Amino acid sequence: MTQSELYIYEMHERRAQRKKRWRALLFLIMGYVLVLGLAWLILDSPVFALKEVATTGNAKTPTDQIYSAVLASTGRNSGVKYFLGTSNILFWPADFPEGNAVFLPAVGNVKIDKNYLQRKISVQITERKPYGIWCLGSSDEKTGGDDGTSCYWFDRQGVIFERSFAAEGNLIQTISDASGRRLGLSSRILPDNLTEPMLLILETIKNSEINVREIKLKDLNLQEVEVTSNGGPALYFSLRFSSDRLADAINALRQKVNFDKLEYVDFRVENRVYYK
Repeated sequence: MTQSELYIYEMHERRAQRKKRWRALLFLIMGYVLVLGLAWLILDSPVFALKEVATTGNAKTPTDQIYSAVLASTGRNSGVKYFLGTSNILFWPADFPEGNAVFLPAVGNVKIDKNYLQRKISVQITERKPYGIWCLGSSDEKTGGDDGTSCYWFDRQGVIFERSFAAEGNLIQTISDASGRRLGLSSRILPDNLTEPMLLILETIKNSEINVREIKLKDLNLQEVEVTSNGGPALYFSLRFSSDRLADAINALRQKVNFDKLEYVDFRVENRVYYK
């Protein structure tokens, strides 16, 4: 290669290197502009600026308490959430994890709808409905708190959601729990495997139109429920098994004997009824 050819070759190489450097610089500038544009679009532009947060269905639960629980589920301590802020629609979660319901004991379900076009968050609440009252303490303590008894409303799923006073009569079923346990809001009245049998027993009592004086759980280890009626027999139930035919058994027994004259009716053996 002659000196002239070498010079031309080196000149082309220098030009190619300069083009590469300019191309790299151009891509760097474009990337920087793109990042700034995206940051502005997300953080400062009106595109994701939240206009409205609407809550429906919460008759008892305060709105600010709902917002606090929903926002607590976002993991807002992360850097991204911190920079977005609550006024950004991207900050808000798309759903409400079931485990966060502990912060809202009176709420059974939370549904979150994000409308990006309207920049609106809709939080739909389904509150728990009272099914019965669960009282912790001895059966002769029924004032609901000051004497050592704690009473709570629970729903059809057996979830405790609100404090209450004990009630007497057949309009509201009240269960006296003398097992010595401690319960609180958002907990269940019984372990999962015993909750459904208990609820079926309560349904049986209600459907059988028994004039109840007391429903009592004495010892959880025995897994037995004792029902004392006014002017009728005592009834004994077991939590070890579930049965949706107990009401039929009581109605059949009423047709067979003078039910109100019986001393007791015992359902503690599965598929068996003993009475005296």
